[in-house]
Amino acid sequence: MFTYEEAMELIREEKLLLSPLNLSSLKRNWKVELKSNINEHNKFFLDIYVGSQGFKIILSANSKTLKTSHNHRIDKIPLIRLDYGGRHKNPEKANNKIPDWIAQFAGKDFDRDEPHVHIYVESNGLSDLKWAVPLDYFELDGRRFSLPFITSFKDFLLATEEFAYIINILNFSDYFKVNGSLFE
Repeated sequence: MFTYEEAMELIREEKLLLSPLNLSSLKRNWKVELKSNINEHNKFFLDIYVGSQGFKIILSANSKTLKTSHNHRIDKIPLIRLDYGGRHKNPEKANNKIPDWIAQFAGKDFDRDEPHVHIYVESNGLSDLKWAVPLDYFELDGRRFSLPFITSFKDFLLATEEFAYIINILNFSDYFKVNGSLFE
């Protein structure tokens, strides 16, 4: 288990993709291993998920965004997750280990059209991602997400690139491959 501060340092740690992240075919889940550029003992992962209907979904008046999730973890411990199209409710009360900038969102109920970023915090002895902040509120060392919604494959690719930048993957552009389109 980590403190919030230790988790943030792990997110900031320089990382390298060990194999290409190949977004192709009709695949909906990707898991790639990352290695630390600083500490050889740290084993990181990048997990990406696209909702069950993927990019063939037709957005309706009730839905502004596709369901996607970008998760960064060390071993099995999640550090940060970017969610589009998912619902979430923060705990009603914050303990003294929840930073104020996150605690102000106690009890916040995120609707499906409200993208949010889950952040590792210690909570009742558990290490999890039960706390989230609105996407436009999140910032890490001047790095922010720019997309309010994901409505196309192009948006999904940009969100993936931004997530890689925020979690500090140094060789992302060298290993990021798109062969074909998920629209096919």
